[in-house]
Amino acid sequence: MTTVPEPTARRRLPVYALVAAYFVSVAGTAMSALAIPWLVLTTTGSATQTGLVVFAEMTPYVVMQAMSGPWVDRWGAHRACARGNGVAAVAIGAIPVLQAVDLLSVGALLALVAVAGAVRGMSDCANTALVPGAAAATLRAMRLTPPRLGEILAGAAGAVLLASLFLPWFRATAVAACPPGSGCPGGGNVDEIAFEAFVVLDVLLVALALAGVGLLIAQMTTHVPAVPVAWSSLTVLLGIVTTLWVLVSVLNPPGQSLEPLFALIGLAASAGVTIGALLSMRDEGFGVRPKPGIEATLSRTERSGPEPLPVPGGSPSDATKRP
Repeated sequence: MTTVPEPTARRRLPVYALVAAYFVSVAGTAMSALAIPWLVLTTTGSATQTGLVVFAEMTPYVVMQAMSGPWVDRWGAHRACARGNGVAAVAIGAIPVLQAVDLLSVGALLALVAVAGAVRGMSDCANTALVPGAAAATLRAMRLTPPRLGEILAGAAGAVLLASLFLPWFRATAVAACPPGSGCPGGGNVDEIAFEAFVVLDVLLVALALAGVGLLIAQMTTHVPAVPVAWSSLTVLLGIVTTLWVLVSVLNPPGQSLEPLFALIGLAASAGVTIGALLSMRDEGFGVRPKPGIEATLSRTERSGPEPLPVPGGSPSDATKRP
């Protein structure tokens, strides 16, 4: 018995190629934005000329993003984006060629970066119009479910919580930092990140952060509601315990002084993961009672049974008569 391969994997290849090409394009644009001013600064040593080159590139870029709407409408978003990126690639590619043959002057460089900035502004304007359709096509091709507010909040708060664990939450006092007889120089305080300040709570914080990010991924990649519901339920339980523990630690730091900014960011992020998981449970309908009208209809149907069919040619009351 032969099985037919699923065509979704083949449909995903162009999407993966498009995403990879887009990231390569964005990385190349960012590198050129840094490399060209650095080239001017290292070759001329003039900060004024470096700033002039940056100004010559960014001014047409901003102006064309605001004024290139008629060209995008006339040519179409796809053609405008392709033409703008093609001309920009030629202009940027001419810079190392002219530099290699010793023909790159400041005036030529200003002209090339101005052309590149102008056409990139038009292409980015067209690219903005293509984003909604491309995102919808990507979701369809990859069979991803669009996340809702709860999953987005839980995933974002989980990422912030995980990053905040590497920041100083508490500041040890001078006595704690240099105990008597230790031989270390007195004075000064020692900042402690969350991993250093906690023993068990840091494990719960990491688990909560990963649970928030995992809830977002589970909602987008699974097509049955059981997985997001179970994930959000466990995240809520873990989030309540962890958030209350963090709140107690923030209100009463044991033998330490509090770093209010990063500690409060961690507290808010842990609460955000919990609230996002609660919203996800609500959106899935977990724990929501049916409306009274539906309960009344169901109970009435269960008591009386299905309504009898009318008898052809007779009155409706004849249908209830038994032979």
